[in-house]
Amino acid sequence: MIDVNAPALQERVKRILTDPKAEWPVIAAEATTTEKLYSSYILPLAAIPVVANFIGSTIIGITLPFIGTYRVGIFRGLVTAFVTYVVSLVMIYVAAMV
Repeated sequence: MIDVNAPALQERVKRILTDPKAEWPVIAAEATTTEKLYSSYILPLAAIPVVANFIGSTIIGITLPFIGTYRVGIFRGLVTAFVTYVVSLVMIYVAAMV
């Protein structure tokens, strides 16, 4: 299995984009479990938009016309980030089952 932090992931993505016909059979031949996929690949990737949204809504803020910049409170931002993260993980699982 590919470690998300390894440079091999970048090479894998590059090969998928440049020569998918050769790379997908290599990926299909790898044996892995759902738990390993979630822990090493899906969890970190699903966290990227959640962290970005948290930073954008609580630290940077949202600019609203005629109102100005609106920032969400830290607690509300954390709760929203947690719920969004869990729902995204569940939706990835459901999409994989479909």
